[in-house]
Parts: sequence; C-alpha cells; structure tokens
Amino acid sequence: MLRPLLVSSGILLAGFAPAQALSLYTGTDVGATNRAAATNAVAAEASFLSAVFDAQTETFESTGINSGQEFSGLSDGQTTISGFTLSTVDPDPGSPDLRMSDLGYATSGAGYLGLFENGSGEPAAEAVFSFATPLLGFGLMISCSSQCGASAGTGRMVVDGTDYAIDLQSPGIMFWGIVTDTPFSSVSMIIDPAGVTNETYYGIDDVSVASQLDASVPLPAAAPLLVAGLAGLGWVGRRRKA
Repeated sequence: MLRPLLVSSGILLAGFAPAQALSLYTGTDVGATNRAAATNAVAAEASFLSAVFDAQTETFESTGINSGQEFSGLSDGQTTISGFTLSTVDPDPGSPDLRMSDLGYATSGAGYLGLFENGSGEPAAEAVFSFATPLLGFGLMISCSSQCGASAGTGRMVVDGTDYAIDLQSPGIMFWGIVTDTPFSSVSMIIDPAGVTNETYYGIDDVSVASQLDASVPLPAAAPLLVAGLAGLGWVGRRRKA
C-alpha cells in the first residue's frame, strides 16, 4: 500500500517543478531603413507578442527630448510604461552615449533613441533598461545606420548575466526579444568599441515588455503531471477505504 503513494506523490511534486524555459525571437533585414521594409523583424516581433498577453510598448514619442539632443537617461514619467527607466553606464557624463535620433530609422512614429560608440579607446557604450515590475518578456527593434557588424562595432544584449549577440549589419533593422519563466528586472544593451573607427550607432525603438505569459504558450508543461498526481492520490485513497 505504501509504494503507490510514493509514486503518486512523486508525480504530484513534478507538477510543481519549474520549467525554466527560455525562447529567443529574432528577425533581421539587411538594407531595411523602415518598418515597411523590415519584414523579418516585424514577423519576429509578432511572434514575440503572441507569446505574451499583457505587452506594453514604448515608442519614445513623448519623452520631451528634442530631436538630435544627447542625454544620459530617461526617468519614470518620460516613458509611457510605468516604472520603466533608461540609464547609461558612462564614466564620462559630459559626453552621454544616448541621443534622440533624427536619422529616419524609426520603426513607428518619428522618435527613436540612439546608443552610440565612438571607439578610439573609449569604454563600451551601455544602456540599461530597468523596470519596477519584474518581467518575463522583453523585446525591441534595433536599427543600424553605420559601422555595425563583425568588422566594426558589435552589439550584445545582457539578460540576467547572460550575453546574447546582436547579429546586425549596417544598414539594417532587426527585432530581438526574449521570453522566459524566470523574472528579470533589467536588460543591458552594449556596443563593444573594438573595430569602431568613427561611430557605431544602434537605434532603439518599439520596446515591448510583458510581466505575464499567454496561457496558450506551453512553457510550464507540467499540468498533465499535476493532474496525474492528483488522480493517483485519489486512487490510493479509495484502496485504503476498501
């Protein structure tokens, strides 16, 4: 009588085990300079948005910063997503690495941000996206108008200590997104200075975030185990009564 109880309990506990799933969504369009031409990026963005159901998107249309103006970050209130702030890891505050872009690469509206790296021995340019509410999904459109790729400035995203390369050539647009069942509260975008001879410039637009996953996405695929465990305990209970 004891052995079935142990087996059933094991199945029940398995039903509560974390799935620890992670999915990346990327799409790149070399030569694209606007959303209409970025078909692969738009398709990747749509796939990302279908994996979450509470996504909010920041388009940087209401920051209060003038086109072409350099700045060091955005505070809560300059963004439409509550609790979303943007900062730079910059040892030279007199020369900030962010700019309200005016190069025509916006993927929605007219405004978008630019993170730039001048090279010439400077440290890596880094923008940090921070959120008051932990996220399970983060995605953004990235554009490049100059010096991007293996022979120039290379970029990477960092989530929860893990680096993900930005595979983008200039000119071009890509979407990069991540969905995970492990909450995170910040994401970094970094441009490494190696190979930069003039200026590498990554555009940032349409940042989408989500704190919950769509119920139809099978990340925690342990529900059948939970049901089986409950059924097994019920069977053991009936055997005891008999």
